[in-house]
This record gives sequence, structure tokens and C-alpha cells, in this order.
Amino acid sequence: MPPIAQQQSYNITFDPPPWFAPSIGNAIGKRPYLYRGELPSIQSRAIISSRLKHPLYEQIPWFAALNECLAQASQQTQLILTTPQTTTHEFIQARQRKLAFTLGTIHCYSNPTKWAAIINKPQSKLSAPYDVLAGPSVNATTPANKNNLSNRPALRDRILIASANIVDVLQLRNNSLLTALLHNKPTDHVRYLQVKTPTTRVVNFKPFNSTGTIALPEWFTCANYLGHWTRDCDGPWPDETRQHWINQLLDELPQSNHAALNTLRRIIASKTLTAASKTIHGELPMTCFTRVPITQWSTNHVYRPHLQRWDFCPDGLLINRDWLQTQGLRAVSYGTQQQYSTLSTDDRRYFQINEGSIDWRVEQEERVAGDVDLCRATSGDIIFFTEHQADAQQLQASCRWPVMSFDELCRN
Repeated sequence: MPPIAQQQSYNITFDPPPWFAPSIGNAIGKRPYLYRGELPSIQSRAIISSRLKHPLYEQIPWFAALNECLAQASQQTQLILTTPQTTTHEFIQARQRKLAFTLGTIHCYSNPTKWAAIINKPQSKLSAPYDVLAGPSVNATTPANKNNLSNRPALRDRILIASANIVDVLQLRNNSLLTALLHNKPTDHVRYLQVKTPTTRVVNFKPFNSTGTIALPEWFTCANYLGHWTRDCDGPWPDETRQHWINQLLDELPQSNHAALNTLRRIIASKTLTAASKTIHGELPMTCFTRVPITQWSTNHVYRPHLQRWDFCPDGLLINRDWLQTQGLRAVSYGTQQQYSTLSTDDRRYFQINEGSIDWRVEQEERVAGDVDLCRATSGDIIFFTEHQADAQQLQASCRWPVMSFDELCRN
């Protein structure tokens, strides 16, 4: 069918791009496409996967397999097709600059109103030569037929699988929709990759020769301290881009592992507590502490599903309260949204809205605005602690402050 409309160098047509698989219409039905005209045809490949488990840094074999696929595509001058909001999309995008493979992004629109709006300004989505806009099915208003693949959900996955000449499959969950979609692809056009099961790396600890029992400072025995725990960071560090972290995962670099212990290592190496704003109302970067004695942390160790995090974790540090007060420490006040709205910007930094099912007063929180530079603290102002004694021994070799295990600290 000839183009039904034309804008500048873009074609709007019911014919799919020449780099799409010829049988695509059988899988997703008749629909309009918008793409650049007069581009040479090229063999296209899609790399698909069921959703990944978290944390992502424990899925290194999966990232290794994805990286191998992308490297092959780069060497063979193949076109990699991807679709936003599919499992592999952001990882493929992050790798494209390094491997320089040809990338074509398919933007899918099932809503006729949104489709009508986007075709008036296609430049906002079509940034690369092989990018494509796929519109709603012309049969979208007819009754759904469960046996017709073009009427099934997951439009992005359907178009991605149907459009690619070759599909590489990294991982499939049992009875997933992807499995059903692949049944409609010729078997010789689908390649199932072997992704190894993630394994825990064995860490060889350096021998540790204790020089004696650590003498705990008076501020600890008098409970004149505040605590700060570290968590897993299933993403980039606060001063790191997500693209940089993803490329570390794809390169299988050990520094991509942002487990709680490695967060603690980073604090010791940088001698800095980096402020965060994610859970601060108003997104003001703050460093947070608790007055709760460490002997009570095990009782308060709970998972917050809405925040996807654990509280009162067994890796962290205790700091002399007197020293922290020199860094601008202020206690947090708790109250309502209405009370928050009456505060100045500065006072809002130290206010926690306490409405809902969780009583946040249990945290007994105090905060410092911005980062906390630990270089200014003496060797007697901080105690670091880890969940396991062996980790504490290893960290002590590179830490000028005492490092103890959580259990050992609680016993004193």
C-alpha cells in the first residue's frame, strides 16, 4: 500500500518498515507506522527477557549474556530493535554508546488520541534513523478474538518480537506471555541463550591479627551517640549516573555490587556520608541518624514495602553526638501535612510528616543538611560495625576508626 500521508522525510503508511520481519502483520494486525523513508534494509534482532529479579547486581550472568549479544550485533552490523518499558530496553540503550551498534527504538501507541498527537511532532521520538512509531490497530474497535494474537495485551512485547528477524531469549518465566508470543515465531528465528544461575562469589579475607580488645569510648558507654545504618543500593550511587552503573554491570565489574557492606566500604574509603533526598519530604538532601540505642535495633529491624527497604540494618556506624552537633545536627519534629505547610524551607528539612499507618517517631531521627565530612572526626569519634565478624576484620585493615561486628557491639 502506498503511503497514506507524508511529512518532510517521514512516511506514515500501513506498510511496516523494510527492516521489520515480513510476517509482522499476521502477529499484530494492520496498523499505521511512521518512520524515515529511503533507509536501507538491514537484518534486525531483538533481545528479550522476562523481568529480572532484584538486586540487579546479583544478576551478573544475565548481563554477561546480554553484553555478548550486543557485541555480536555490533560486529555483524545488525540492527538491534528495542521498545521502551520492556525488560532489556534501558540496558541496551546504556550500552549503545560504548559498542556503537545500530539501534532502532519502536514507540508503541494503542490510544488513537495519543497517536494523533504524536504524528504532528514525530521529531520528539524519532531521534535515530531506524526509530519507528507504531500506531493503534485499525481493528481496535472490533470485538476481541482471544485466538487472534493481534488482540492480546502487551503491545510492546508483541511488536518487538514480531518485528525482529531474529529473537534472542535471555530468560523466560514459566507460563509467561513471552512464551506464548514466541510460539508464533518460526523456530529457526528464535535463539534461546544459556544464562547461568547467579552464584555467590567467595571472598578470601586477609588474615587479621588482633592487637587486643577495642576500648570503647565514653560516649558509647554513656549512650551519647547517634547511629546511621547502610542498606543495599539497587542502583547507582548518589553521585553516579544510572547509565554508568549499568555499564559496570555489563562489564561484570566488582564495583557494580552495591550491597550494604560495599556501601560501608565506600563510606570508609571516601570518608563521607553522602546526603540523600529520596525519602525526605521536599527532596532536600540530608544525612539522617537515629537516637535509638543499637541494642534495640534488632527489635526495630523491619521491612518497609512501600519504600522497598529495610530499617535498622546491621551494617553502619555510631558517631559521637557531641561531634555531630558541630556539623549542624538538629532533631526531627513529627506532625501533619498542615503543620509542614506552615514551615520555612529550612525548618522543613527537619520535619517528618507522621500521618498514615506507620508511626515514624519510632526512628527518633536527627539530621544534618548535606553531606557529612568524616575527615574532621577523630579516631575516637566513630565506631563502624558490620553484620559479620570476618567483614569487620577485613575492613579494619583500611579504616582508621574501630570496626566491630554488630553482635559484639550490642554485647558491650
